[in-house]
Amino acid sequence: MLVKSGMPDELIEKRIKLAFVCLMTAVGIPMLLAGEEFADEHDFFNANGNVDQRAGKQVDPVNFGRLTADPSSDKQGNPDGYYAPMRRRIHAYVKTLIQLRTTAPSLAVNDTDFIWTDFGADKRVIVWRRGGILAAPVIVLANFSDFASAPGTDYVIPTWPGLAPAGKKWIEVTQKRDVGSGSVGHEPILSWEAKVYTWADIAG
Repeated sequence: MLVKSGMPDELIEKRIKLAFVCLMTAVGIPMLLAGEEFADEHDFFNANGNVDQRAGKQVDPVNFGRLTADPSSDKQGNPDGYYAPMRRRIHAYVKTLIQLRTTAPSLAVNDTDFIWTDFGADKRVIVWRRGGILAAPVIVLANFSDFASAPGTDYVIPTWPGLAPAGKKWIEVTQKRDVGSGSVGHEPILSWEAKVYTWADIAG
């Protein structure tokens, strides 16, 4: 579990979101266990039959209370409340990806084209395009590394498909924002970040 790994909270959230982007834009039918959409964690029974996180039998029921818990700053005493805001952000993020998955024709076909890889200087950046030539493409930029573009600079993808056709615009799906024509194919990226791009109607 990422929480037990000792990673900073920000990095835990980034990695979960990155994993969901890979899952929801992959070929085939995405499958996830109930509760994963908000990063629920498994509970365990110890030898005395009490629930703890050390050993024993896995409990299956989803704890939706972790999603709806009141926020708390007490990480040790009230971890459900401490992580609740993060879980709600992840839940909203996954809902956005599911909406894309169920409405984007390019994600209903097997066509996948890896248009850019960058493994130099400790980078692990991969960009792939989903969909054929007739449907609006879905472009995924995934950064599986600690690399981040320097402040005030962009990460350039020289093999970007180009500007959107007439009447369309590029949008970044997970942040629900337009991509200006001057920023198409080159935007800042953060460590362990994923971006998902597609076309939308200009009037939309």
